Amino acid sequence: MAHAQENALTAPRPFILSPQIGLAVIVLVALALRLGIGATISADQAMVDDSGWYFIAGELLVTDQMRPENVVPFPPLYPLMVGVAKMLFGLDGAIIALRLAQSILSAALAAFVYRIAHRLSGSRRAGVAAALGIALNPLFIIDANQIVTETLFISLTTWAISVYVGPDERLGRKMAAAGALLGLGTLTRAVFVAFPLGLALHVLLTHGLRREWRRGLRLAGVLLVVYVAVVGVWTVYSVVRLNRFQFGGYGANDLLLTATLGRDGTQNMDQVYRDLTGGTVPSDGERDALVLRTLGDTLRADPLGYAAQRLGQLGEALVQPHHTPFFVGPSLKEAALAWLRKDRSLDGLSRLVGDPTFVPKALMYVVHWSALVLAAAGLWRTRREWLIYAPVSGLIVYFALIHLFLLAIPRYLFPITPALWVFAGVALDGLTRRFSRSRTGDLRRRPGPAR
Repeated sequence: MAHAQENALTAPRPFILSPQIGLAVIVLVALALRLGIGATISADQAMVDDSGWYFIAGELLVTDQMRPENVVPFPPLYPLMVGVAKMLFGLDGAIIALRLAQSILSAALAAFVYRIAHRLSGSRRAGVAAALGIALNPLFIIDANQIVTETLFISLTTWAISVYVGPDERLGRKMAAAGALLGLGTLTRAVFVAFPLGLALHVLLTHGLRREWRRGLRLAGVLLVVYVAVVGVWTVYSVVRLNRFQFGGYGANDLLLTATLGRDGTQNMDQVYRDLTGGTVPSDGERDALVLRTLGDTLRADPLGYAAQRLGQLGEALVQPHHTPFFVGPSLKEAALAWLRKDRSLDGLSRLVGDPTFVPKALMYVVHWSALVLAAAGLWRTRREWLIYAPVSGLIVYFALIHLFLLAIPRYLFPITPALWVFAGVALDGLTRRFSRSRTGDLRRRPGPAR
């Protein structure tokens, strides 16, 4: 009887649903949330930031009317997607079609994150927690309903990593597929251009530990060759039709200059260059030289000040949730700090909490900070398995290092969010296991029923 009671307490509880059905439910819930909330978001709210530029560039690319004088600095994949949608459905129909396609991609993102967390940790519970962190996340729900690159970019790059960490069957095909997806990701956001080199290094390290350097070299070569081939299509087109060499995109010099000067991302860059040159906008080559000279002068004049400014901007971009400006009204952070520093009255607190944008903005902060805190715990928990998790932690490090020098705003750090939720899922899995063990121990210590 005692053994039977112990077995009953320690036996794993069966799944109510199979893992496949459970994941399908999460993805369907994610899609329903994106479509349902998307129905309340107007077309005007969907057109933000560079949305207009994507339509203009997309139409020029689709109709083959792009010329050197109207070339744009961002990569072509998202403008092509926007241009095709407009050609097929018109402007209003294109906005609806794009939001539908992005909602599907954003829902699929939950499955990609589940696959990464489950594959690396070996725990379905970690995968489910990570997937729910994406599926129910208001930041991704809003993003899927706006005409911006993030949903496509994040879905492609996370999909690529989920393929890369997948089963080791047919390794060559797996590397080719990952390389192709990484290439499509770079053709969506050029800032991703160097990340595949890190994955290639990871291939070499993991196979080197097994003394399979030659195999590792071949697999890394497959990944990089396919990646370069995909991105190279745009490079060839740019050289032949636009008389410009670009691998992915260009324009990083503007982000570097803005960051060096300590400004935000709302600046008119032509005016910034006029301020530096005394009224002229330099050509591309002169612009690059001016940016590097400005960076060098800044470092020589005040290296510690530059470092503090860059770390401060990066830190602010990391802790600030993306998409809080979606809700029109006072900044929650600024309003809360103003109440804390100047008011501290119950009436002031009532006005702060009573603002109609308080709850949705507060929810964004709760979700975002939960991801940060839990991800930190997950990173610590997996520190001895760092090489296994390196494709995911490497993504976080890559974006942090890139934007330590380039302009750092919440939108530019948003692509690390799926990686954060992978580690958050691992942390939550560890916490639930510890709680289950402690609860089981308590039950074992309790006296049996009276006889």
